[in-house]
Formats: sequence, structure tokens, C-alpha cells
Amino acid sequence: MKQKSVYECELCHSTFNNKDECEQCEKSHYIPKKIESCYYDSGLDIGFPKNIIIRFENGSLVKYEAQYELR
Repeated sequence: MKQKSVYECELCHSTFNNKDECEQCEKSHYIPKKIESCYYDSGLDIGFPKNIIIRFENGSLVKYEAQYELR
């Protein structure tokens, strides 16, 4: 019987046979540091923000917009 080791990126969960490749993957992801702002749509009374602007560890600001599935 053979035992095999696999490495998994803790951020995106991709798997690698090589530890160095996995570490490279982990270093390629930017980590969110702070929510800069949230916008709530007053026309939708569901309590979740319509969009959020996040500052990342490298200083970038990225806007994420919700896709609501209202039932």
C-alpha cells in the first residue's frame, strides 16, 4: 500500500501534489482587511446590503455587488 500526500490551499481549496505550488497559490490571494462601506437599497426591505466596498491588504478597494434570489 502507498500513502499519498496532497496539499490544499487554505483560501481557495485547490489541491496540489507539490508543497511549493500550494504555497505559491496561497501567496497569490489577497486578504480582505476592512469593509470600507456598505450600500443598502431602501426599496428592498430584506436587510442585506446591495453592495460592499472592501479594502484589501495591498491597499486595493474592490466593490462586491449582491445578486438577490428573493422567494
